[in-house]
Amino acid sequence: MKRLVFPLVALAAASLGLGLPQGMGAAIAVSDLDSYYSQTLTWTSCDSGYVECARLRVPLNYDRPQIGDISLLVERVRATSPERIGALVVNPGGPGVAGAGYAKYGSYFLGRVAPKFDVIGFDPRGVGQSAPIKCMSNKLTDAFFGADASPDTNAEMSAFENLSTRVAESCVRNSPNLFAHVGTYDGARDLDVLRAALGERNLNFMGFSYGTRLGAAYADLFPDRVGRMILDGAVNPANTATQLVSGQARGFNDALRQFVSHCVTQGCTVGTTQRQVIRRINVLLDSLDSEPINVGRRTLTQPLALNGILGRLYSNEYSWTALEADITAALRGNGKPLLDAVDSFTGRRGDGSYSSNLWSALNAVSCWDGGATPGPKELLRTARAQSVASVFPEVTLQLIMSALPCHYWPRTDDESPKTVGGPFGRSILVIGTRHDPATPWMWAKELAAQLHSGVLLTWEGDGHTATGRGSVCIRRLESRFLLTGIAPQSGTVCK
Repeated sequence: MKRLVFPLVALAAASLGLGLPQGMGAAIAVSDLDSYYSQTLTWTSCDSGYVECARLRVPLNYDRPQIGDISLLVERVRATSPERIGALVVNPGGPGVAGAGYAKYGSYFLGRVAPKFDVIGFDPRGVGQSAPIKCMSNKLTDAFFGADASPDTNAEMSAFENLSTRVAESCVRNSPNLFAHVGTYDGARDLDVLRAALGERNLNFMGFSYGTRLGAAYADLFPDRVGRMILDGAVNPANTATQLVSGQARGFNDALRQFVSHCVTQGCTVGTTQRQVIRRINVLLDSLDSEPINVGRRTLTQPLALNGILGRLYSNEYSWTALEADITAALRGNGKPLLDAVDSFTGRRGDGSYSSNLWSALNAVSCWDGGATPGPKELLRTARAQSVASVFPEVTLQLIMSALPCHYWPRTDDESPKTVGGPFGRSILVIGTRHDPATPWMWAKELAAQLHSGVLLTWEGDGHTATGRGSVCIRRLESRFLLTGIAPQSGTVCK
């Protein structure tokens, strides 16, 4: 199961029975949203015998709901225990990961708790089968991943500027009505409509990676509707797009250092000491900048090798073995393993197509949420300044410069980025992995501190997110929280 990364006024609605929660804005009349909040989901069998599917109607634009709907795909696996607690909505992250299919993985991330909940997965707006946003063609996605995001010359900088502009322009051109309505706060409003359609008074929610930003936005908009909420692999919702990639640059540098240390301890084919392994990885990346490796009709370039390496770091020791073999092969002139790794990470098929609209949605949501982004010269100055202190400078340059398309975004959300508050007196469990590459542990600490009732739980581990990675301590504390609502003491550490 892959998880990826990288935000009023209360109105009375007695006629709905459930009540219209806070966060809808004074300009929206109750009657404008009545049909959405009172809808009944029609479930049909799909995927396999125990999975059910339905479509949820939500407004395209919550400020002007009368202009039309979009439809979201929802999947459900019913509780099998007579001691059913309620529905639990899960989101695997992204932004851009289609989450409907995750309902059937409840036993993976919930263990013995799964039978007591209706596990609900859904494709967020703009993603998968929920009005998918169409920003990037297969050809443009290839160009984006193959782009030199650490330009050494004016010509390379100009090429990357032009590509970044094309990404932004294609999103507006291909999805003119949707591109301004795929932000996290619109997604959080969709969650509340889903809650009502499921017949739940409160939202029980488990979000991973970007899903933590979605959950935090929900808690900010609807504090009185928060049920049992777990946010694993936390994103700080106050981060701008630039702060996001800057933090990830530090996170991936840390994770790659962890890999190097583990590799040397186990007997590393890349080198015999940490210094040697670090030097050889950097030499490989430097050499690929000027001398790519031919792999059949394709070429392993520096940016593709970087993406292959970063993709391997999302998991812990299981992927580290493969990463060691990939790097060793590339050092010996064989670029195919790293090229296969980047294809696996990005979802690129053998025919050059991509398996989902993940990368279109990721750019669209991230740029909409991320606020003003510096132009190419200022962003490059920031990237170079941070790279000086980085163990792997090319990793830092590539990640920070990847935010450049957001500079050309025609509009951004006035609700995000921002700090969040959430409910008083109802705990939200925030989990951070100490050496998480994509969502650094510090973000979990920051989010837990922002939330009025945030509880920080740390896993002393590697890889992206903590759930389902074999920690008995994490599983036990998550299970107790979901079953009883009792959270561990904030600051608890699982080893």
